[in-house]
Amino acid sequence: MNISFKRASIWLGYLSVLMGAVVCINAVDVVLHSCEPVRRADAALVLGSRVIRGEPSAIFRGRLTTAAELFHEGVVSTVVVSGAARSVGEISEAEAGARFLEALGVPPTQVIQESEARNTHDNLVLGARELERKGARTWIVVSDHYHLRRAELISRGEGLPFACVASRHQRSLNPLFLFREVAKVSVLRIRWVLRTIAGA
Repeated sequence: MNISFKRASIWLGYLSVLMGAVVCINAVDVVLHSCEPVRRADAALVLGSRVIRGEPSAIFRGRLTTAAELFHEGVVSTVVVSGAARSVGEISEAEAGARFLEALGVPPTQVIQESEARNTHDNLVLGARELERKGARTWIVVSDHYHLRRAELISRGEGLPFACVASRHQRSLNPLFLFREVAKVSVLRIRWVLRTIAGA
């Protein structure tokens, strides 16, 4: 009984060290992730974020402002805003984003709203579907720096092209957001390893 307990404790210790190493590696990866410079693309795909009383949150405004700047700089000619309403009676993230972009001088005719996405995976897949329907071949994903590694992993996993621009107006990094992204990136990679082993 004691021997079995000791063995279990040893294996639990190994597992804890392994998981700690995985989390640390992914934390460094998330923080150091960078986007290659993009001179031109058909569109910018803005990943949605919270809407508060009908207005984009500060994080969302930063992403939208960056997309508007890319439009005015001539880097993109279209902006896609992706995100559903979070609750009944609230406008969608896509609609709130489109209104904000119009206030920043982006013509409504150059904005595509995708209002079904409820998470990052949906943002990317459904946003890409809208872009492909419009004949777009290249696009830039716009989000916060800490969010872009997960967006890239999801895009690659779905066979989607990926280029990115980090929000130029991101506030100081929230440790809770960083922890969440590191955890989700770790889970994505663990799932990929398990699928690879299962398919071997």
